[in-house]
Amino acid sequence: MLLFIPLSLSAAQKQDSSVKTFPPVKVMAGRLYSNPSMKFLPVTLIDKSDIDDAAAVQLTDVLSRVPGLTIKDYGGIGGLKTISIRGTSANQTLVMIDGMRLSSSQSGVFDFGTFPLSSVSGIEVARGGASALFGGNAIGGVINIITSVEQDYTMRLNSGFGSFADRKLDLTATGKIFGAPVSAQLNYLYTKGDYPFEFVEFGKKITAKRDNGEFTNLSATLAGIIPDEDWNLKYRAMYRNSDRGIPGAALQGHIESPNAALGEQESILLLSGSRQLDSASQVSIGTLLRINSFRYVDPDALGFGSRGIDSYFLNSDMQLTAKYSSIFSDFTFGDITFGDIKYEIGFEGSFADLRGDMLQPETGDYVYRSSASVFGRAETGGIDISIGRAAFNFGARADYLSDMTSSATSPLAGFILLIDDLPLKISTQYSYNFRPPSFNEMYYLNYGSADLVPERSHSVNIGAEYYPLANMTLGGELFMINTTNQIVSVPKSPVAWTAENIGNVLTQGIECSASIRLFGDMLNLELAYTRQIALDKSDGSLTYNKQVPYIPQEVLFLTSAVKYKNALSGVSIQYSSYRYALFANNYSSMLPRFMLIDVFLSYRFNFIGNRLVLRLNADNIFEEKYELVKKYPMPGISFRAGLSLQI
Repeated sequence: MLLFIPLSLSAAQKQDSSVKTFPPVKVMAGRLYSNPSMKFLPVTLIDKSDIDDAAAVQLTDVLSRVPGLTIKDYGGIGGLKTISIRGTSANQTLVMIDGMRLSSSQSGVFDFGTFPLSSVSGIEVARGGASALFGGNAIGGVINIITSVEQDYTMRLNSGFGSFADRKLDLTATGKIFGAPVSAQLNYLYTKGDYPFEFVEFGKKITAKRDNGEFTNLSATLAGIIPDEDWNLKYRAMYRNSDRGIPGAALQGHIESPNAALGEQESILLLSGSRQLDSASQVSIGTLLRINSFRYVDPDALGFGSRGIDSYFLNSDMQLTAKYSSIFSDFTFGDITFGDIKYEIGFEGSFADLRGDMLQPETGDYVYRSSASVFGRAETGGIDISIGRAAFNFGARADYLSDMTSSATSPLAGFILLIDDLPLKISTQYSYNFRPPSFNEMYYLNYGSADLVPERSHSVNIGAEYYPLANMTLGGELFMINTTNQIVSVPKSPVAWTAENIGNVLTQGIECSASIRLFGDMLNLELAYTRQIALDKSDGSLTYNKQVPYIPQEVLFLTSAVKYKNALSGVSIQYSSYRYALFANNYSSMLPRFMLIDVFLSYRFNFIGNRLVLRLNADNIFEEKYELVKKYPMPGISFRAGLSLQI
């Protein structure tokens, strides 16, 4: 996905930083997670009402306020958007859809600006290492996009327009064919992206407009349930076509790559099924096929020839998963009663390949990777102890990859304590995780290194949740992630870089959250604070003990929403401390701290017996000048209006 952007930009994308906030997102206890072992980690759950209340245009509009999560944004709706968790890089955060991986084998990352929001019924954000549960890339955490198919006949229209010619149109229709629910969706998103910004030209402050920021994203989805007496079977087919201009950095006197463009087509087919064997046992299967084609064009890149760059790549990812889960009821060992022991075992196989004309000469124009994994986990239903009730979980996974010299084994262990006399939950988890190198890092022309090995990391999380009142939740998490063999970009000449396994990064931090609902849910307040430090601990490094680029040490989110009858209004405030764009941490590479304030107002009423919602947003109302990537200025104040109709 990042393969077509100049290498200096690709190297800068190793770490990520956050951008804007919207109305409150619930952190709920007691929900059934897609993987039961998630409850041993801090998990933020975003449901459909959160997305609707935020009038979100892209996934990042609701994800940006999750504790410990940072976003790197190259500007406006059309800018590339990647996410990282707890100071790790974007390719160390696993992105999934209904428990199947979406993260690309080509780049290891996922662009959150292109996925259609109307397909999303919820999002799980699990923070902390989880390779034993989900496989590679889950070093910082996991973002699982949840989809569903409504059972009733419905039709929903969402439309919107805003500053810089922003336009959005979503149409969803759900019905039944031969008694089986079927949902069809069409999504259109467009922006001209010509917002004004300031830069310094020869010591003088200049105001210019962003050129070549146009973005068009069109997608279609067909999803449904396959009727069967024994199996619960679901399918989802998605197709997307996007075209965007990707201007380079705003340097003194000019914009780099002013005519660069990226075209992308993506197809996803997801099939899943589960069958209850008896009251205690279940088997489930899932398969996903994802095909991406990219064309990157930059006529001004004359270093690649008189016609510049015109490059094409085709990447496919296939995955098959099978799991068996069951319960040992009232399990005892000696005098200890463990309650129910829930366990799961499974197998996962995958195949990925990449065709393209900018791979290393010795590679040719085709590379592939096959993998096989076995995994298992077990958790107790709870053990009575003197001060409360305790639960444990254990898990392990072994991954074999065809282009790696050895397998990767990933264990985890977790613990939860519920204290009798206090509304308090204490949890902790340790895990050993891995990330395989992407195709880009191994085979990209004049950059890749075919002898790379997987990154490994030790992850520890200790957290507590306190419920002093029925409508109040206070939470805190301490975390540490120590990553070795981290893949970093190393200069091999004044103009060329290469990928090497020489990095060692230590990330430590604290996350605090609070939520309270007052006056019968009329007033909802949410606060999230993250303090983190990610340091280079590589032996012999010239930047030893320096802060990792694009990781802010402090991020604060405060959101307030007031609901009165059919009206909903609110304000969100985000503060981010300074960050560095380079490992050297010099003053010239510093991105200043910033504070963003957004406000919104919506009103719901019935229109000819149907539900109609009108929405107004004003973002960055005090015109804060800021950057999330060095020399890529973000928009100032912007306005949006939207209308949602459900029949």
